[in-house]
Amino acid sequence: MVGTFILGITSLGALLPLSVSHARKLELVAFQPAYARTFEDTADLPIHVKEANWLFSSSLKFMDRADGIKPRKMTFFSGNPGSSVNRVEFLNALDKLERSQEKFYVMIVRRQYMDPNVIEFPPAEKRIAENLIVRGFLAPTCPLVVGRDASSSKPRNTVSLSEAGDYVAYLISRWAQQSHHSSLQWSPSLEYLGKKGH
Repeated sequence: MVGTFILGITSLGALLPLSVSHARKLELVAFQPAYARTFEDTADLPIHVKEANWLFSSSLKFMDRADGIKPRKMTFFSGNPGSSVNRVEFLNALDKLERSQEKFYVMIVRRQYMDPNVIEFPPAEKRIAENLIVRGFLAPTCPLVVGRDASSSKPRNTVSLSEAGDYVAYLISRWAQQSHHSSLQWSPSLEYLGKKGH
């Protein structure tokens, strides 16, 4: 059940459960009225440090509560609150969020296909991306991994508001799979498998 939800950030600063099918409707605004940006106007514009920090901090709070622990406080991004987050910073934040939950994993899922030849990051970040991809926390062909700048053949250096919601939702979906056992109430086939000795 947890895997069917993502985080929505509204103008009220509330954490809302949204179905994954509504990931593209994620609304992300800042706290200060003078700084507020609506999703409709800025979905494809780069996410800012202040917005990204709130997104990741709220995600951590949500995940910690689901894991049954007191929500922790972490800083994921530094710098000018109104500056854009680059793809390396965003990747490192995804890695930090995922690593914060490792001790709560109760199962290991099948490794995901990954082509190292299409991943263009500095060496240290490339290893992080490969690790997140093969373990299913990052889509192997998402814009963060293979996206290109429209004016050049180089990787696009920023992450849009809508993409940010997708990446965090994708990670949360895999986190839910690995940190929560399936229930017979929702997966009756598990009872059959258990009787067969699988």
